[in-house]
Amino acid sequence: MNNLAVANAQPPQILLNNAQKAAIILSLLDGDQARQLATSFDQGRTERAINAFEQLPMVDRSTLMDVIQTYLDALSGEVPLVAGGPRRANALADMLTSPPQLTNDNEPEVEQDPGSIDEDADADAVWAYVRALPQEKIARLVADERPAIISAVINQLDADRSSAVLAALHEEKASAVVRQMLSGREPTSKTYDAIAESLRRVAPGRLSSSEKKSFDPLAIANIFNRMPARRQSEILDPLKPEIPEQVDAVSEFLLSFPSLPDRLPRTIVPTVFRELDNKLIDNALGFAFVDQPDTAEFLLGSISQRLAEQIRERIEEQPKPNAADGEEAQAEIMRILIEWSEEGRFQFKFPDPDQAE
Repeated sequence: MNNLAVANAQPPQILLNNAQKAAIILSLLDGDQARQLATSFDQGRTERAINAFEQLPMVDRSTLMDVIQTYLDALSGEVPLVAGGPRRANALADMLTSPPQLTNDNEPEVEQDPGSIDEDADADAVWAYVRALPQEKIARLVADERPAIISAVINQLDADRSSAVLAALHEEKASAVVRQMLSGREPTSKTYDAIAESLRRVAPGRLSSSEKKSFDPLAIANIFNRMPARRQSEILDPLKPEIPEQVDAVSEFLLSFPSLPDRLPRTIVPTVFRELDNKLIDNALGFAFVDQPDTAEFLLGSISQRLAEQIRERIEEQPKPNAADGEEAQAEIMRILIEWSEEGRFQFKFPDPDQAE
């Protein structure tokens, strides 16, 4: 032992095990040296060294000198103190990790599973098919789906394809999709299977390269469904003499306050009265009592008689809202209901899209 070691030799303050000693030596080497030394380790010894370093306390000078005495000639200046901890342990782990092997261009590439959407394709085959599609085709495949469905599809994609799908959506729908993702509600395996089967059936038509123009009445109706009923009529009624079949097809999927008796399940109505603001409900129903009595009676008839009478009395004590306030309140309720539906809280009662074509 040289003079430096003798001068600093003191009784060790810390008793180190072999794994800790190995970790200290490895931490003082550069990455290439550490990896070269670790080639003689088995996997268990490497992991023990990393774990030992993570738990290593501050090592005093004399203890450190005992550990590295065989390396003193390679050191210059004062011998450093060494301490462990998660951050330095992670750095040590990176040093001991072999760099990725360069790809041999002459090796055959592993083919990606193309999947299938044939009649007998199972869910796994359909998801493999979707993941193998170009980004723009995935976006085209799901663009007209509800946000809950799009969110489930995104869960099956890599980051590039997920980004392409979101970028292709209208801003409102993209926000609804992200809201669904942030909710943390994960579909069940059976739901994923059902979504896969639905995609299998619609994929050929949506991904067709034909120049034939497609007409999707549901997608067009979705544009109108957040408008007041009067505004829907103002836009669509003038078109009926020109293209009656197309307007009728869109009308089958329109949502408006007057259409609630045909579209809204009674089971969700109590939630409407429980969660929405009383003033919003009073303006919407106060206007409906005169102009849409069927809708008002449907909503009040779907809750307890006692609560319905309380609401009637409350509205009767107030002046009837003007048309602008009443229609805006009804449109706001429709926007909330559509959002709830997109979140999966209930489903509107729509006709079968296949029968509407």
